[in-house]
Amino acid sequence: MTNADRKKVLGHLHSFIFLAGIVCIAWYYQYAEVARWGPLSLHSWRQSDGASIARCYYENGMSFLQPKSHHVLGGNNAAAGEFPILYYLAAVLYHLFGPNDAWLRLLVFACFTAGMWAWSKLLLQHIGSWSVSLALPWAFYGSPLLAFYGFNFLPNAAALGFALLGAYGVAHYLESPDNRKLMFAGVCMGLGALLKVSQLIIPLAILAVVGWSFFRQVRGQRGYFVQARHFWQLAGAVGLVVVATAAWYLWAAHYNRTHHSGLFMTTIMPIWKMPAEEVRRYAREIYLWYHDIYFFPWGIRIFLLLLPFVLLLRKPFPKAMQLFAWFMTLGTVAFLLLFYNNILVHHYYIIDIMPLPMLVFSLFFWWLKKRLPGAARAWALAALAGVFAVVSLRYGQKKVYDYYHNDHYIAPFNRSLLKRKELHAFMQEKGITYQNALVVTVPDVTPNVNLYYLNTKGWNTRPDESFSNADLERYALWKATTLVVTDTAYLSRPNMEKWLAHPIGVFDSAVYFFDIKPYWQDTQ
Repeated sequence: MTNADRKKVLGHLHSFIFLAGIVCIAWYYQYAEVARWGPLSLHSWRQSDGASIARCYYENGMSFLQPKSHHVLGGNNAAAGEFPILYYLAAVLYHLFGPNDAWLRLLVFACFTAGMWAWSKLLLQHIGSWSVSLALPWAFYGSPLLAFYGFNFLPNAAALGFALLGAYGVAHYLESPDNRKLMFAGVCMGLGALLKVSQLIIPLAILAVVGWSFFRQVRGQRGYFVQARHFWQLAGAVGLVVVATAAWYLWAAHYNRTHHSGLFMTTIMPIWKMPAEEVRRYAREIYLWYHDIYFFPWGIRIFLLLLPFVLLLRKPFPKAMQLFAWFMTLGTVAFLLLFYNNILVHHYYIIDIMPLPMLVFSLFFWWLKKRLPGAARAWALAALAGVFAVVSLRYGQKKVYDYYHNDHYIAPFNRSLLKRKELHAFMQEKGITYQNALVVTVPDVTPNVNLYYLNTKGWNTRPDESFSNADLERYALWKATTLVVTDTAYLSRPNMEKWLAHPIGVFDSAVYFFDIKPYWQDTQ
């Protein structure tokens, strides 16, 4: 067997072990059970928005440039945010195998895991330690954010996966330039940025470092050799990614304005537009409560200790890698400043800046390998990386279990909606379907959760709003066909008597359906 063949076999074995570990993590986190559930627990609002677009593609004829949600909003259920490729592919799978939430979860998990595999390969190549290259990515599956949202309906983890794949492609392109490698890297970086614009941080940081190396070389200074053609090709690829990302989000903003849709935010929410007390309150809340969602507590402290070490010490790291860490840090700080107003509630935004702690831990283990004596190096690296992974995964498993089983994390909603097969059979029997009904669901704090479980277009009424005859008269004017009450307290409200006069039926003794078409004439 030649050295090349041996290297190839070892590479395949490394991939097999990595993926076997991911299967074990999925079993440990009980993802097979989670796959049966729709949007639930942490930020079910945003979960249901993504799941809703996928289901509406399935229900509406698969027109890619007409993304819709179940909520009709201001009279039209059109809604665009991130590039909806994941939702569209999920809808394709729904047509092939039936509309099951597991397909969208699996798509997100597959994209995320592909990126983590790419990171593992880069670690193996540059650190040369199997234990570190396997255990360090596994440890990051222990982040509650990645453990929960990595197998979920939001695009953040998938965008992270594509960004890591793009970095992997660029690294291989710079080592042995090939247009196919650059094309692969460009497509992956583009998909990452189209899914979450914040994933532009990685390609821009890479371009900044490569540009520094190239222009040092042009000036005759000592630097990393980068041929002009390869620099400008990389610059062109990153430029195309930026242009494509900007074009999509400009189009999405135009699409939403045209259809009077405010479901998705397509603007920044910067720190400088917030009152000073709000800025301080957010910082306190994150410090006291929300930090435990990001990573296990000592993991965060270790990262904060290692960051200045990586950035400020001159000798331990290659200049290019230290510069890359600086540019990644600057990009992360810019992101936090631009979206600070969203981070407390939209905690999953932290997924978008996970590449920085990934890089910092990678450089620390690289430094550690260089510093440890040869006799102790292998077992010390393996022990440290292994303990880090075990502690992290145990913490992640506990948090994921709590998120799906502890009522503290699960937003109040009628659990009978979870029995979707029986619910949809009941609704089909009553003639209430996606195509022929417009539903008002009472109450629901989110635009899409109840409507998604019902799989009907319509509107929601929040429990903190004063629900009056005028509200229902407005919905009747908009040709709402059905009132669905999921909280029996609403059945005894005095202003509801008129609207409960035409009952359709009750599902599971908990979800009440009423016909409100007879009141259409009253609103003319």
